[in-house]
Amino acid sequence: MFLSFFESFKYIGLFWPISLIRIFTGYVFLNAGIEKLQNHFLTEPVLQETLYKWMSQGIDAKWYQQILESAVLPHWQTFSYLVVFGELAVGLSFILGFLVRPAALVAIFMNLNFYLAAGYDSQMVNLILIAIHMMLFAVSAGRCIGFDYYFYKKVRGLWW
Repeated sequence: MFLSFFESFKYIGLFWPISLIRIFTGYVFLNAGIEKLQNHFLTEPVLQETLYKWMSQGIDAKWYQQILESAVLPHWQTFSYLVVFGELAVGLSFILGFLVRPAALVAIFMNLNFYLAAGYDSQMVNLILIAIHMMLFAVSAGRCIGFDYYFYKKVRGLWW
C-alpha cells in the first residue's frame, strides 16, 4: 500500500496543481477542527451562540432557519461533534489522499450548511470551497500523490 503511494508520484502529470489544492484545503479543514477542539467547541455552547448570532443577522432561507431552530439548537452538542470530527476527517482525508471522493461529498454538505446558515459573512468563501470540493470529487484527486491510487489500481469504482 505504501509502495503504491510513492508509485502515484510518477502519474502526477497535470494533476499536481489539483493535489496541491487538495492538500491545502485539507490543511485548512484540519486546522479548523483542531482549533475548535482547543477552543472548547465540544463542551461549551459555542455552536449555539454562533447560530444565534447568525440568525439575528438574518438568514435568507427561512426554511433553513426553521431547521436550525427545531433540530440543531436543541441538540447543539451532537452537532458540535459532527462539525468538529467532520472537519478533522475531511482534513486528514484530503491531506493523505485517502477516500477523497466520500470526503469531498461530506465537505460539500458541510459547506452548504455553513453557506445557508452564515448569511453574507462567509457566503463567497463557502461557495468557493463548494466548487473546490466538487472539482476534487469529479477528478478523484486522491489518485495523484495519495493513497487512493492503490485502491484505484485494485478496485475501480465510484469511490476511487
